[in-house]
Amino acid sequence: MNQRIVDTRRSNLKSTEDTLMDEPELIDKNIYKGLDDRIDRMEAEPLPILTNYRTPCWYENLSTPDPYPLSTHLYMRFFRRNIKVRGFYQNTFQKSITIYTRRLKNGLRRWRLRCLPFFYLIGINRGGSTALWTSLASHPQLMSSKAGKEHHYWNEIRYAGYLQMVGYGRYKNLIENDTVPRPIKSYLDIFDSAAEQIAINYVFNEDGERFHPIGLGNYDYNHLISEYLVYQGYHPKTAEQFHELSSEAVFQMKTCLRNRTLRSCAYDGSLALKTEPVVLQHSLYYPFIKDWLEVFTRKQMIILRSEDFYRNPKMVVNDVFRFFGLAAMDKVRRGGRNERRPTDFVPYNRTLDMLHDFFHSYNEQLAEYLRSDKFLWKSSVF
Repeated sequence: MNQRIVDTRRSNLKSTEDTLMDEPELIDKNIYKGLDDRIDRMEAEPLPILTNYRTPCWYENLSTPDPYPLSTHLYMRFFRRNIKVRGFYQNTFQKSITIYTRRLKNGLRRWRLRCLPFFYLIGINRGGSTALWTSLASHPQLMSSKAGKEHHYWNEIRYAGYLQMVGYGRYKNLIENDTVPRPIKSYLDIFDSAAEQIAINYVFNEDGERFHPIGLGNYDYNHLISEYLVYQGYHPKTAEQFHELSSEAVFQMKTCLRNRTLRSCAYDGSLALKTEPVVLQHSLYYPFIKDWLEVFTRKQMIILRSEDFYRNPKMVVNDVFRFFGLAAMDKVRRGGRNERRPTDFVPYNRTLDMLHDFFHSYNEQLAEYLRSDKFLWKSSVF
């Protein structure tokens, strides 16, 4: 869910492909060596970011028209059995290769712009992130990766050995204790096509933060119900079954909390596998948001409720645009909702009461931490 930002206001200069014939300051590619481990230890040195772009970008030497080793590339290997997704990435890389080939053949600049995302959309499964991303992408000053909206680098792909899909969007690592992070260079490659468009538009930077995480979540049991109905697939879905699964999930979480901290239980993947398709951790926002805000400032991060977005998408999307420092839009593209919810499914009231009782204290902590009572979800109903 990563996007680039490009300002459509043109300067009187031509594109950088024609004007930047003098070699700019290039970063040494050796900067990537060991960077992945340093990122994990929160010890990575700042990259030499250019000052004339809103997006965090830098110049890198271009010695070959094909800097993507498709046979060994992280994303090619990860999606080697998913022909459709693999094709998205391969086509994206091929477009960049075509540009680089023409440039080097014509004796134009022998370097390329490399960029990190301007914002990162953090959304739980079934939380509305697809709809929000579609709406945000409609802004003329935002440019998305040609490979799509989800790249999973910061979750399963970053530590992927050989992964086997074990559920809807969930994977099992077949290499035990595989904790070596995969190269961030592979992640950067995804955004080269967007970086080229940024370079061509020659965007000048404005003062402000360069990276904006967006948190998106909805009320606890609404999310759990949606997730249950989707992950059950074509299996029968009943209020009784949902109650039993929810009861077991609450029991397992309370058992964990007797001897461990909330954060420890929230990050426990084995606990999630025990209770799926009802995974309480997916609705425990407090420990995860707290971790994000220990790394990024509150000024950098905007936290939204799915209910507000669905109730008034134009207002919420324009709030995000203003947060980015962009102009609001009169018309905002409505992102589609992945409903897949049977219209006749109605959970038991006793199930909703049980889930409300479990989550209430954690929502209180979240509301106090963010200093906003809206995260108590007092008005949310099934």
